[in-house]
Amino acid sequence: PSSGFAASGGRSPIVMDGSDTPLTSMRQAIARVVVRSKTEAPHYYVTHEIDMGAAMTFRKQLNEVLEEAGDRVSVNDLILKAVTNALIKYPKWNSFFDGDKLIGHSNINLGVAIALEEGLIVPAVVGIQHMSLIEISRAVRDLGKRARGEGGSLTQAEMTLGTFGTSNLGMFGTDTFAAIIVPPNAGIIAVGTVKEKPVVRDGELTVGSMMNATISADHRVGDGAEAAVFLGEFQKNLENPTRLML
Repeated sequence: PSSGFAASGGRSPIVMDGSDTPLTSMRQAIARVVVRSKTEAPHYYVTHEIDMGAAMTFRKQLNEVLEEAGDRVSVNDLILKAVTNALIKYPKWNSFFDGDKLIGHSNINLGVAIALEEGLIVPAVVGIQHMSLIEISRAVRDLGKRARGEGGSLTQAEMTLGTFGTSNLGMFGTDTFAAIIVPPNAGIIAVGTVKEKPVVRDGELTVGSMMNATISADHRVGDGAEAAVFLGEFQKNLENPTRLML
């Protein structure tokens, strides 16, 4: 599988002249983290195809209302809220493995993979379970700006206290991928692009807005059936988007 950590989004510094390319300190740090993750955590993967038709309609209607206030909700904001609500229902995935026990968190600090020119970082929206969909949208925009060095810097808590991860490559046209878990999290959900494709509903062929989501899960924390139930809850939240207002 490909990795959420692999997306730097920038131009390659490598020149085709056979010379060595020194790694930046960020790329060295990324290398250490992904090796630790794949060495320590036994990854497995579960993928669901999600019907995003209702979510896209909901987003369009919501943004029409929010336009006057200057707010706007992205597809990724819906995804983050759907993950948050699923973690509230299944808090086991908001814990991490520690020898003979799982250590739980009182907060949901949801990591958001952000591709910078220098490499990938996964800062967290701290205490996201207390936020409405609109507040999540504002928080993520602010996180992105500060990650790019605009209007301040990321806090130590945002960079180190993530409890679960998300990675979205939909903007690159990616259909399906699997991300590497950010240690010591129990999992990360990777989503691809929302794509129109033929689907069968009630025995009739129609066009649906579909999106693939893959959870990379730590097998020490939960088994495949548990990850499937958790991902199913995430899917249910997006396919019934009024749940996102709760």
